[in-house]
Amino acid sequence: MENIDFVDLDEEVAYMMEKTGLSETECYDYLDAADDYLIELGVLGNIDDDSQADPANAPVVDNDKLVAYVAEKTGMNLNVVEKLSDAEYDYLVENGLAEEVS
Repeated sequence: MENIDFVDLDEEVAYMMEKTGLSETECYDYLDAADDYLIELGVLGNIDDDSQADPANAPVVDNDKLVAYVAEKTGMNLNVVEKLSDAEYDYLVENGLAEEVS
């Protein structure tokens, strides 16, 4: 898979809004809180850490824990956060930024 430097957040939010019918604010709030969770896990923020280049060394992200964290941090309903998580995943897969998990 090709390395990427960034994700176009405006494009991602527009996709998520269309997919979920939720507001721009809800989508950005979800992404901000999800990023905070990933930073706490060490998944984001270690750009200079070469060990992150090897998927075998990457921390495992438990999506249920991420969803619970985002729901608690944002005050959004768990079902809403799950819809946003699914939409983000679909966006990343459709744009070649993540591999589909079966």
